[in-house]
Amino acid sequence: MVQKIMVDSFTKLELNYTGSLLVKGVGHIRCPTTNDIVEAGGEDVYNWRIGMLLYTKSQLADNLNIELTPDIVEELNSTPLFLFLVAQQDFRNAIAEALSFFLDERLVFDEPSASFLTLRPGADDIVGNINCSNYEQVRDLILQRNYMSPPKEGAVKKKSKKELEREAKIAAGRKRSKKYKDRQDAMRLDNVTSKLAARSYSMNIQDVYNLTVYQLYDQFNEINMSLQIDTILTRWSVWGKDDFDFSAWCRPSE
Repeated sequence: MVQKIMVDSFTKLELNYTGSLLVKGVGHIRCPTTNDIVEAGGEDVYNWRIGMLLYTKSQLADNLNIELTPDIVEELNSTPLFLFLVAQQDFRNAIAEALSFFLDERLVFDEPSASFLTLRPGADDIVGNINCSNYEQVRDLILQRNYMSPPKEGAVKKKSKKELEREAKIAAGRKRSKKYKDRQDAMRLDNVTSKLAARSYSMNIQDVYNLTVYQLYDQFNEINMSLQIDTILTRWSVWGKDDFDFSAWCRPSE
C-alpha cells in the first residue's frame, strides 16, 4: 500500500499504480477498473459521480434561481464550496455517494464538525476526514486518478442578461455540433475499451476491462501516439530526406 501525506497531485508512476493510494488524514483513494464501473451501475452512473466532483461554485450560482445580489455573490466567494455541498441533505447524500465510490473507506457525516469521517471498512476506526479545508485537494486527487483535470474555478460574479443568453446559445450550439458529439463519443469508456483491445498486441478485451480508468486512457493515448509515429516513420522511409528522430517514441506523453 502506498502512503502519501496530503499532496496536490500524484506522480505519473503513482497514477498508473493498480492499488489504492493512502493519503494521510483522509484515506485510501482507489481508481476503479472498467469491471468495477459496470458492476456499480455502468458508465452513465460513473459519469454522474464524476460530474458531482466537477461541480463548482459557478454552477451553484447558476442553479440558485435567485437574483445574485452583491451580498450573495460575496457569500459565495468567501464560503468554501464544501460547506454549500453538505448544507442540504440531498446534495450531501449525492456528494457522499460520489466520494465513496473512489475511496476504500466508508463515509459518515459528522454534524458537529460539518465533515465526512472516513472509517475503516467493517469497523468504526476513524482513518481521517474530508472537510472544508481539504475537500478540493481530495477531489482533485480523485479526478487525477481518473485521468481528468480539476475544474477551473474563478470568482463568482453577477452575469448580465446578455451574458446569460450568450452562454445558453454557446451551450446549445455545442450540443448540436456533430464534431463535439463525435469527440465526446470517441472518449467514452465503451469505445476506448473496444479500440484498445483491438489495437493492443498483448491484451484481449477482458484484460482491458481489468485496467484502471487511468491505465485505460494512458494506454489508449500511448497507442494513439505510437500509431502517429509509425505513420510518420513509414512516410519518412519512403520519401524522407532529413534525419528521423528515433527517440520520439519514448518521450513522455503530455
